[in-house]
Amino acid sequence: MTANGKYPTPGMLPNLVPCSDSAGEVVAIGEVRDWKIGDRVCANFATGFIYGAVTPAIQATALGGQSQGVLTEYRTFPSNSLVAIPQHLSYEEASTLPCPAVTACNALNGPVPVKAGDSVLVLGTGGVSTYVVFVILQS
Repeated sequence: MTANGKYPTPGMLPNLVPCSDSAGEVVAIGEVRDWKIGDRVCANFATGFIYGAVTPAIQATALGGQSQGVLTEYRTFPSNSLVAIPQHLSYEEASTLPCPAVTACNALNGPVPVKAGDSVLVLGTGGVSTYVVFVILQS
């Protein structure tokens, strides 16, 4: 859909590099002190989101929609949009954390958190559903 310009994203860039989930290694740095070459990292889904309410300006930083995505060999990121990959995870495993895992955690712990005794209906076997089951089993 993205390649054909049919993805329904307001403000989608022409010649958009798609995809939002990624994991990689820092290969160069600018004037930052919080990362070093060789660090294993993932980027936040919206690189401008740190905390608080989601604004149109933050939405404009959503990878693979309103800003260039991650389906590329090299990509620059603001240093505060990166998180370290836990050592026990492979790049493939870590690349699933920014979107489906965070979505699952938000669904379970959002405005009305799930509590003991609640029922949770999980639909499908996709990334978000798989993480919801994982989070519930770990509780």
